[in-house]
Amino acid sequence: MSEPSQKLPFISAEQKLPEITIRAVIIAIIVTMILAASNAYLALKLGSTIAASIPAAVIAMGILRFFKTSNLLEANIVQTAASAGEGVAAAVAFVLPALILVGYWNHFPYWQTVSIVLFGGLLGVVFSVPLRRIMLNYPGLRFPEGTAIGNVLISSSGQGKGAKDMLKGGLFGAFISFCQDGLHVVASAVGFWGTKGGAIFGMSLGFAPAMIAAGYIVGFSVTLTMFVGLIVGWGIALPWLSLHHSLASSGSAYDDAMALWSHSLRYIGVGTMVTGGLWTLLGILKPIGQGIKVSFSKIFSSSSESLGNLPRTQRDLPMGLLGVLIIVCIIALYFVFAHTASTTHLPLSPGVNRLLSIAAVVAILILGFLLASISAYFAGLIGSSNSPLSGLLIAAVLLLSLLLLPVFKNFINLQDITSENMAVAIVIVVTTCLATASAIALENMQDLKAGQIVGATPWKQQTMLILGVVVATFVVAPVFELLFQAYGLGGVYPHAGMSPENMLAAPQAGLMEAVAKGVFSGQLPWHEIRVGVVIAVIAIVIDEVVKRRGHRFPVLALGLGIYVPPEAITAVFIGGLVHLWVQRRLKGKTAQSEGTLLACGVVAGASIMGVLLAVPFVMAGSSNALSLVGSGFTPIAEALAVIATILLAVWIFRKGSCVKSI
Repeated sequence: MSEPSQKLPFISAEQKLPEITIRAVIIAIIVTMILAASNAYLALKLGSTIAASIPAAVIAMGILRFFKTSNLLEANIVQTAASAGEGVAAAVAFVLPALILVGYWNHFPYWQTVSIVLFGGLLGVVFSVPLRRIMLNYPGLRFPEGTAIGNVLISSSGQGKGAKDMLKGGLFGAFISFCQDGLHVVASAVGFWGTKGGAIFGMSLGFAPAMIAAGYIVGFSVTLTMFVGLIVGWGIALPWLSLHHSLASSGSAYDDAMALWSHSLRYIGVGTMVTGGLWTLLGILKPIGQGIKVSFSKIFSSSSESLGNLPRTQRDLPMGLLGVLIIVCIIALYFVFAHTASTTHLPLSPGVNRLLSIAAVVAILILGFLLASISAYFAGLIGSSNSPLSGLLIAAVLLLSLLLLPVFKNFINLQDITSENMAVAIVIVVTTCLATASAIALENMQDLKAGQIVGATPWKQQTMLILGVVVATFVVAPVFELLFQAYGLGGVYPHAGMSPENMLAAPQAGLMEAVAKGVFSGQLPWHEIRVGVVIAVIAIVIDEVVKRRGHRFPVLALGLGIYVPPEAITAVFIGGLVHLWVQRRLKGKTAQSEGTLLACGVVAGASIMGVLLAVPFVMAGSSNALSLVGSGFTPIAEALAVIATILLAVWIFRKGSCVKSI
């Protein structure tokens, strides 16, 4: 296959530099672990992750500059492996906690979690290899984030300012998070809740540094939409629901509000997000078709080319090795699903269990490649951060549930809540594998584009991505268990007396669980879901109107604002306001990466601290294990939270307003 003309790489194919070195591998493992753990926390807390590739590239350049013999390609190798941390964390957080929410798991079993995630991720690498030469040279696919990563690597070569900003932000975020969630000397939120005439009214202002920095990264438009969702859900729908639902009072207006959220309000958010996801899919049917067509059109066109005749910058992993990986994944996934089917305790015969396991593996191979192709296409079209992965996963859950519905109807009683939940569990396990395959293919394509720009060797990047998948998988499995035991997920608490204020909402996983249950039963609160659908339709109309003027009103963000507790949304909105402040200060000038890199550091530092604090919390069985103060210190803690928030906002603003390069 002849390659279309393109800009020559920064390092030519004839020039050979060390890429996979011992120091690069060690740095890659450490950075991957950090980004996987921090993104796991953020994804469960807010339902989104920070883009890890650019921070990883800057960190790699900042560390490698201390080695005289280091080079640009080593930094690219580190960044490639580290991006798997974000991909794996996002995929797992978006789907797998649904097994906790549905009651199939009461904790995250280590080896079962590892098996589900690992082999799905490896398939994502395998799927992306034959797509590389097709997608990277396909007309109209510019890979905005991959291009940005490549340019950051080139422009940051030999400099370390960006890494210093990230380190400073990380230390600040970790310190404030430790004072908030550990010592309790700085408030993480201030609540104003009460009742009037039987209705619950109130709002919580959040000061979590990770959420504020994440809001800056996301931008004002999305955070404004989330804030509108907060007003619609918690300011309007909550008082209305409290008048029409007779739930037993727990004594605190905030606790009553959270109980109502778990019972009813979050399903309004579910209805909004499902409708928004389906609308997104309807709008991208044409490019989806193009992506599938591109994937299959020339998939084997290069099989006859001799590997030795290809330049260094065009060599992928050999097809023989990919074939071995596929066989290993197929065998492993069969046993994973056989184990899953047997442990659901559904009244299915061994023969039906085997057929179900085979069907699950076939579904993953077919749907997994299609979703990987579509994800790779969208990585090139609009970038990985804007890719509608959650919408694709919603469609996958719907399709799998509808396909399995007639099978289960013939063998089990879906009116039994236990059988219904076990059927949902099977769908969730399959979807988790699809999610990891799609997420890794998405990240891999951006990495390969960056590698194309700097002049990396593709097969070495693909090798490091496999390493990244393995490292991230073994990290997120215990991290998810630790976070669940310390904070609780989606209204499910492993221990009595846990604070709903610290709970991780896991909004995407709750959405997946609700969609699957909606197919298998009619016992969901359909009235609230229909309200969410109506809200989504109104939001879609608004979005269609404002986008003609260059603005957006994303429906999924609106649904998140309804679903996620208010202290998280208000903190995110503060970050969005800082982003708007920066834009107005620049007055049309192009901002460089300082503000974003500082914010990424704050998110990583605060999120890692959240993971580290989970250790003493679990050991002591209480989130007050390190607390130094009592309730009488609350006014001072709240004042300190306001001061810390102002300092962080001003710091990010000053860095974001800088128009100098890194």
